[in-house]
Amino acid sequence: MNKYRDKSDFEINKAVVIALGKVIGIRPDSNIIYLIGGDELIEFNPCNNPADAMPIINEYGISLIYQEGEFQFATNDGNIECSISNPLKAAMIIFLMMKDAENEKV
Repeated sequence: MNKYRDKSDFEINKAVVIALGKVIGIRPDSNIIYLIGGDELIEFNPCNNPADAMPIINEYGISLIYQEGEFQFATNDGNIECSISNPLKAAMIIFLMMKDAENEKV
């Protein structure tokens, strides 16, 4: 399907933060990504934390499609779709695919 489908949550989270151009720190003894803001470290986990994912989903017009009471797929106006069991991770994969498409146009 795409190069992101088999990536771990950590790998997707890291790719998202890099695509966003945020300064990051990674705790050496774990797979935790931090946004660095002033004197504060803020954990960043958009694949599993709606507070991290929803601003990206809203800004980039990503839709999470539910049918018959369960998540079906994520999309951006039908041009790119991703169907995996974690809807937030699916949305982050859509975001990364959108960024890839932008970079190909340049």
